[in-house]
Amino acid sequence: PATAQYAAPQSRAESPEDALARNVRLVAQDPRDFMALVAAGRAALATGDSQAAVGFFGRAEEISPRSWQPQAGMGAAMVAMGDPRGALNYFARAQSFGATQMHIAVDRGLAFDLTGDQAKAQSDYRVGLLGIDADDARRRLALSLAISRDMKGAAATIQPLLRRRDPEAIRINAFVLALAGDRDAARREIDAVMPGTGARFDPFFKILPVLRPEEKAAAVHLGEFPKDAAERYAYAQPISTSPMVTIGGS
Repeated sequence: PATAQYAAPQSRAESPEDALARNVRLVAQDPRDFMALVAAGRAALATGDSQAAVGFFGRAEEISPRSWQPQAGMGAAMVAMGDPRGALNYFARAQSFGATQMHIAVDRGLAFDLTGDQAKAQSDYRVGLLGIDADDARRRLALSLAISRDMKGAAATIQPLLRRRDPEAIRINAFVLALAGDRDAARREIDAVMPGTGARFDPFFKILPVLRPEEKAAAVHLGEFPKDAAERYAYAQPISTSPMVTIGGS
């Protein structure tokens, strides 16, 4: 039971988009279908629509205010929206309502990574390796180990997924190599899954090593960089606190 994070039935082969559509239909039939609301929230997160996920989890919380599931879901949504400290408050509330570490490990681990607490992040990810989201936990653990400069551990962690030729693992391995400062190898990894595109990642790869740990986590997971990241790289300035900006943003 500890590994069954969200109990609404869903085929492992079902895409997030199909899961979202299915559960939205269930909610349309019964707006107070708690499990369908929770499942719709998780599916919305998987499609990248964090705002929609917040809406579903909020409605689920109204139906069952002392259930851990909407709280854990809101925590995951806050992480995806770049608010790790807000997320940690939701995860703490989820635990007060009965969530185990296994229930929240993979998402809370990322919240810890985004606050620069790699030790706690890695503790959560290692628990997540035993659950239904083990592959996600393994990818995140590899990045966290690389951020904390354990390159040997990062390489060993991602290796099982690389042996399966998991495309996402290949991308993660490119980030691990970039965090280690090996930009050439990182570009080759990207070219292996997206031929001819590795060079486009070079500005991303070259800036990663000059960031603080929490900024590295925001970069590789959320695509966010400090506004002065390029200046830091160019002038090798001491790292200082600064606001974050999303790649492609103004």
